[in-house]
Amino acid sequence: QDQAAKLLHMSTRTLHRQLKDEGASLQQLKDETRRERASDLLYRTERPIKQIAAAVGFRNEKSFIRAFRQWTGHSPAEFRVNGPLPNIDDWYAAFNVQPGDKLYIKPDKRVRIW
Repeated sequence: QDQAAKLLHMSTRTLHRQLKDEGASLQQLKDETRRERASDLLYRTERPIKQIAAAVGFRNEKSFIRAFRQWTGHSPAEFRVNGPLPNIDDWYAAFNVQPGDKLYIKPDKRVRIW
């Protein structure tokens, strides 16, 4: 916290106050950064989960797995196998689905809307 404030040339208290005014906290920013970096490493590399945990600032693998599951709803191993899961709202927008429409994805990956 003190280092971040010094880099921004402000006091720790001022940094906290400005983050609060924006509806954020240092912990939220730290978690978001860790989640994004971990997701990228899991998706784009084959590094062991233990190494990814260390790369994003966790001292042990179990803490990282617990945090990652809390952030994403999936374990790092599940995420690695499935990749980033799309947001359902993005699917509806991509296919111009209207409220009340049903979206069906067939096994051959063709989409049907009715």
